[in-house]
Amino acid sequence: MNAQTKFNTNNIKAVMFGAIGVIAETSKLQFDAFNQAFKDTGLGWHWTRDAYLEMLTDPGGINRIEKYATSIGHQLEVGQAERVYNKKSQIFEELLASTDLQPRPGVAALIEQCKANSVKVAWVTTTTEQNIDAMKTALSSKLSFDDFEFILFDKHCKHKKPAPDIYIEAIKRLDEENQNAIAIEDSSSGVASVRAAQLQCLATPGDFGGKQDFSSADFLIDDLSLVHVSGDGESCICINSL
Repeated sequence: MNAQTKFNTNNIKAVMFGAIGVIAETSKLQFDAFNQAFKDTGLGWHWTRDAYLEMLTDPGGINRIEKYATSIGHQLEVGQAERVYNKKSQIFEELLASTDLQPRPGVAALIEQCKANSVKVAWVTTTTEQNIDAMKTALSSKLSFDDFEFILFDKHCKHKKPAPDIYIEAIKRLDEENQNAIAIEDSSSGVASVRAAQLQCLATPGDFGGKQDFSSADFLIDDLSLVHVSGDGESCICINSL
């Protein structure tokens, strides 16, 4: 029997999709792109899946490269971490172009339900504009990115997640009260960013999210297909759980 739970009894006016991984499952592509970049740039590193899962608790690709170098006693040249990350982003873009990428289950339907109930939708991430453009190209036939009020990325904030900056900027642009907005995240750093901005958070871990702590999220769910927007005078988010 299905039990229906109101995620928020207040009037819901905005839903914010967080990282790239909330929109589509790209964890394996990102992982492969890092290892190929290490090979192509001559570093000779190779991250195992388990090691990478541990690294995902810290946000930011450049940050992970620098922390890993420190952990193995490797002295990077000035700007080398950024160059390696840029190579990784180029490879990631190429992998996206050659992959039949699909939105995560429930994403397209949730966006449509938001539109039907006059709920604003935004994409709020701190990845690069290059990665955003690659995702938009890869998913152009499956999602209409015109449905988003706006898309925020790293250039729109001073400090990346887990700092709250990007969500504070998003709320300003949405012109909504914090209690009337929900953010959907797929990482512990994303959840921390949402909570620091004093917003409600629905966490939906991706394939590589298993070692992260989502305990501070208001609700944890694997499948966004179980999330529905209804509007009976005021819009509410409902979650159908078996």
